[in-house]
Amino acid sequence: MFDHQLAWIRNGRPLVITAANYSPVVELHDRIGPHAEGLGLRVDCEQPGWYGHGTAHIEVWAPSHRPGA
Repeated sequence: MFDHQLAWIRNGRPLVITAANYSPVVELHDRIGPHAEGLGLRVDCEQPGWYGHGTAHIEVWAPSHRPGA
């Protein structure tokens, strides 16, 4: 589902997964958002992605570390 993914940790605990995906932002959020939000995760999607080549940037945040939490 994710292309070019990176997993970030802080103090040995999961923080955020980032990815640059070739799917459109709306499609990504519609596919990932409901599942992640049901687990208490926050999903942020925007274009363009950091990878370039028409990718979208995706962030899936752990509930204890998401911005604004």
